[in-house]
Amino acid sequence: MNIHKILCKLSAALLLLNSTAPYASAASQTEGIFDNKTYTHADVFDGMNIYNGIDVSYYNKNIDWEEVKDSGVDFAIIRVGYRGYGAAGTLCTDTKFVDNIEGALDAGIKVGVYYFTEALNKKEAIAEAEYCLEKIKDYDVTLPVVIDYEFPTDANGPIGRMYKANLSKSAATNNCIAFCDTIKEAGYEPMIYANKSDFASLINGTKLSKSYKIWLANYTTKTTYANPYEYWQYTSSGSVDGISGKVDCNFWYTNTTLDGSSSNTVPPVVTETPVPTETLVPSDTPKPADTPKPVKTPKPTETPKPTDTPKPAKTPKPSDTPKPLETEEPVLTIDLSDAAVQAISDEVYTGDEIMPSPVISLNGIELTEDEDYEITYSNNINAGKASVTITGISNYTGTITTSFIIKPARTISISCSPANKAITLTWDNLTGAQGYQIYRADVYNGTYKRIKTITSGTTSTYKDTKLLADHEYYYKVRSYAKIDGKTYHSSCATLTAATMKTKKAAVIPARTNLLKTPASGSAKLVSLPKNCTVEYLGKTYLDDTVSYLHVNYIVKSKTYNGYLPSNIALKFYSLGKTTAALNMRKAAGTNKKVLAVIPEGTPVALLKKVNVKSKVWYKTNYYDGKKLYTGYVSSGYINK
Repeated sequence: MNIHKILCKLSAALLLLNSTAPYASAASQTEGIFDNKTYTHADVFDGMNIYNGIDVSYYNKNIDWEEVKDSGVDFAIIRVGYRGYGAAGTLCTDTKFVDNIEGALDAGIKVGVYYFTEALNKKEAIAEAEYCLEKIKDYDVTLPVVIDYEFPTDANGPIGRMYKANLSKSAATNNCIAFCDTIKEAGYEPMIYANKSDFASLINGTKLSKSYKIWLANYTTKTTYANPYEYWQYTSSGSVDGISGKVDCNFWYTNTTLDGSSSNTVPPVVTETPVPTETLVPSDTPKPADTPKPVKTPKPTETPKPTDTPKPAKTPKPSDTPKPLETEEPVLTIDLSDAAVQAISDEVYTGDEIMPSPVISLNGIELTEDEDYEITYSNNINAGKASVTITGISNYTGTITTSFIIKPARTISISCSPANKAITLTWDNLTGAQGYQIYRADVYNGTYKRIKTITSGTTSTYKDTKLLADHEYYYKVRSYAKIDGKTYHSSCATLTAATMKTKKAAVIPARTNLLKTPASGSAKLVSLPKNCTVEYLGKTYLDDTVSYLHVNYIVKSKTYNGYLPSNIALKFYSLGKTTAALNMRKAAGTNKKVLAVIPEGTPVALLKKVNVKSKVWYKTNYYDGKKLYTGYVSSGYINK
């Protein structure tokens, strides 16, 4: 055993004996100190330091970071924030971020941060990264800044704006790249977090791991994940002193120590060359009995004279230069022209470049992007046929070209402006479409017929005329693009609208049942009391002769959308909606008795208009689920 191996083994032994070093070196198995399970580490991590860490957010409540440090935690990755799950996608800060990052740093724990993404495109991903950078700029963040890619869930499964958008794998991967590149440009280390399944199905873990650090979530004692990763979240059920409840726990594999220095410094190699006399132990120092005597250094007089110095060998002429050995093998090159390229699935327009990574194989062996070949793209933004060029590198030569289809996207929003005998539809045209197709059904659950084809992708409105008054119609709008002689369609956006110039409030003349569907045998949604107010939506037709009255009924901030028989004689008034929680007073005036408080967003019938000291008041009805009130509300909090 040579000295280098001896030193390495002694170093490893000292690390294991040192109680202040909670990591293992050169070990294939360790015990999870926060759950007492034995974990098997991938062979690629043999000889590396394995540190113990946690990741936390406001869900972990108040944390005693000194206890956390004493329990053996070396590092913590702290949630800095998240994007809201709704359509608005508001950027939010974790309410415990400041407490957690300051507490961890004060306790001497190294920190990184993560952001829970809900980005739908690269622009939003960059905004999330910039939000992170602003929040961490005053803290000593030495570990990675992470984009957390996963879908939030409720009791029914995945939810959130990102899940609903159904992003393609390449679009989701590009969002991660945009986040990471923004973090990297700011001088921090970016990283991507996802579970084993999501790295394969939602984002391209293979591609991302070639440029960025990977944090793998896989709750098992021995992961089989094949791509590179540096952090492993192995459980969400750890128990850590200083934190109540379950905790996410992680391993960090690294060749550095916690202070940032390298732990793999190689000692100088010992050779058999005689040691110079200047480095020997002085002559008056006792020598070990078996220590050999140093080689005597020749005296200057014994140095050979210059005349005795052998002449240098004659430099051979160019013609005498030895030829390369015939056993040298030439560099082999392999032509990609016979390689198989996996078909690329159709993608959906996002407004950003779409860059799928097809599987390339030659003679049954899968090749590796950026090692065996590189990919370039063209025409890969707008709806149409995108081109992919695969060029061999290293030992591979030649190119292969393939293509994929970018279909137009579904319009995100559609609205209308109704009139007495016409309805004007308006939609967003952020779809990459060449045009739009509009369909209409005239009766409830009727057949949709195409009424218009718009051949311009920039047009976003259509006026449907010659309609019947007070009649509910049903619309579908979808985008399309003609590509290589074939028409590709998006899914449909839908809208129900009635031909009424202004919305109406209706007062129920007698107690009646609100039906779930427009049918005589329909189930009851709720009972409507006499004189309560509903929002009238229009007349729903089952055929040319049978119709129902479509209404919204709101009580206690809950909305019931249902139907009434058409023979009910509703009393119609102008419709108003409360813009805030609003006092209903017994008479018009701010000093009058309050009868009830009407919730924000409640439709009210404007029964009568009253002027009091240059201020307008409306008489209205309000039913709170138990009692019907009649009183007055200030017009300043009514939106007509």
